[in-house]
Amino acid sequence: MIRSEERYNDFLEVLKEIKGYGLRVFVCNDPDFVYGYIVTEKDNVLYIQLDYFYGYKFSLEYIPSKYNGNGCSCNDEPITKISKAILDQLELDGMAFARKLGVKLYKNSDEFFKKLWDKKDLKEI
Repeated sequence: MIRSEERYNDFLEVLKEIKGYGLRVFVCNDPDFVYGYIVTEKDNVLYIQLDYFYGYKFSLEYIPSKYNGNGCSCNDEPITKISKAILDQLELDGMAFARKLGVKLYKNSDEFFKKLWDKKDLKEI
């Protein structure tokens, strides 16, 4: 999604709120995009992006595969209010979906970031 400054600033505020829960948070610094990554307490990685109309979409990142891509959705409907409990549930939902797909998860967030192609565009908040 191409970003507007207003939506990007709102997105940054949400990421700062998530960081306040004690989680590591990264944002894409490329001015053409609005997304980030959250490292959970279980050391999994959640991708977060603005939904087109309102709220946020999340996916759990896993090792890419030919048939299943590199992440699975954690929420069907956009999330408009974020809390630590909601993030924990999104992670559980993503893990359940990943198990159904039979994909291989990253051992930890370090493995994910070592293989990430756009890490040069990320900034830790």
